[in-house]
Amino acid sequence: MKDGGTLQVGIGSLGAALVHSAILRHKDNDHWRSVYDHLRIAERFPVAETDGGTGPFERGLYGCSEMMVDGFLYLMQAGILRREVFEHAGLQTLINRGELSEQVTMASLDVLRREQLIDSPMRARDVAWLVRLGILRDSVEFRGGRLLVGSESVDGDLDDPQAREAIESLALGSRLKGGVTMHGGFYVGPESFYRALRDLSDERRDQICMTSVNFINHLYDHRFGDQRLKVAQRLHSRFVNSTMMYTLGGAAVSDGLADGRVVSGVGGQYNFVAMAHELPGARSIVTLRATRQSGGKTLSNIVFNYAHCTIPRHLRDIVITEYGIADLRGQSDEQVYLRLIRIADSRFQPGLLKQAQKAGKVAADFRLPADWCDNTPEAVQAAIAAGGDADVFPAFPFGRDFTDEELTLGKALKTLKAATATRRGKLWTLLQAVRARDHDNCFASLLERMGLAQPSGLRAKLDQRLVIYGLQLNDTPTDTGNPEA
Repeated sequence: MKDGGTLQVGIGSLGAALVHSAILRHKDNDHWRSVYDHLRIAERFPVAETDGGTGPFERGLYGCSEMMVDGFLYLMQAGILRREVFEHAGLQTLINRGELSEQVTMASLDVLRREQLIDSPMRARDVAWLVRLGILRDSVEFRGGRLLVGSESVDGDLDDPQAREAIESLALGSRLKGGVTMHGGFYVGPESFYRALRDLSDERRDQICMTSVNFINHLYDHRFGDQRLKVAQRLHSRFVNSTMMYTLGGAAVSDGLADGRVVSGVGGQYNFVAMAHELPGARSIVTLRATRQSGGKTLSNIVFNYAHCTIPRHLRDIVITEYGIADLRGQSDEQVYLRLIRIADSRFQPGLLKQAQKAGKVAADFRLPADWCDNTPEAVQAAIAAGGDADVFPAFPFGRDFTDEELTLGKALKTLKAATATRRGKLWTLLQAVRARDHDNCFASLLERMGLAQPSGLRAKLDQRLVIYGLQLNDTPTDTGNPEA
């Protein structure tokens, strides 16, 4: 993310990780840089430097996202989401160029006049607009061709030295107002998010504009906003969305499976990816985990090809896994294939390379460089440890609505689901569950939570044993309660 830019981010754990990382970069830059340097990001993935940054967010970010998730509020509270945009393309362009600042001076009026956004002498429409922007004080009125400030009448001629002196001392405001730091279409999040929104001060609330999804998701002109304005506001846009799988050809699989099953709606993902190719300086960033568990096996989410896609290959841009960054825009097919293999899990890199070479996409004599082959979960843990404090990267950086008991049970049930994904796995799990016992009553409160403390009937008793076995597989500690929940 570039300081002074624009951010769109979707819901989910990867979006939360991005927000947490941005806050860490801004407020605890030493910790953030220690991980960044440990991973040799600048050397290995130059796009992080050329299109991003490493320092605190001095200018701040502006948020523009169809779904306003709780992460945007955390960014606002951290002092990152503070770049204001205004509802005037000409004014916003001057701010982008650094010719106007938030602080109002007589030079502000001179710039606006030079760009023919106001006249001299000022007219009624000029005064009304300048008052709305805070460039002139709220008490200023236009009457009889002059500026009326209380009992004082001031000439609006910017070429008259005496008029200028009077305007500066009596009528000039101190700071631009009416700016927005967040445009959203709707908001979704935990209960704490809604509570925090209700408790916002009037000043903070006025910086959030809930508006049409059409304004946010589309760049072109329509009744909800013009394209020139949106281009001026969405400076250095970074559109961050997650996907399930990504093909070596550059297509993202986000909403459905090859057999026709629909996993999710596309939402605004396609709109933002396409917009990144239309806006000057914008980038689409697709994030995904390098692997997944299915049928008791670890599978790669970077795949050679797939029978369904959500984002077509011609819109490929930046792809990020836990193992690195693939900058794909404008690259040849061979480079696209290699850069994606580079950020795949090392257990699958040889197979992916072999498929790419068989298809003629990668030279037959290419060999995986040694520094590509450390893409392992252990390497990720080592990078986290490089921060010097495990608490720097907590599992739930912004809290959670689940109790400790619910999280523990969720892990156990997820483990059982993975273990029973195959017929053989089901039989083995059932056999082990029949033998499982909670002799020391370690799981009494958890079984009570599941309604299995006193099971009646064969099915309920088997369910109890399965839960106990799942908990044992996760090596659950004895104290699993959450007294504050």
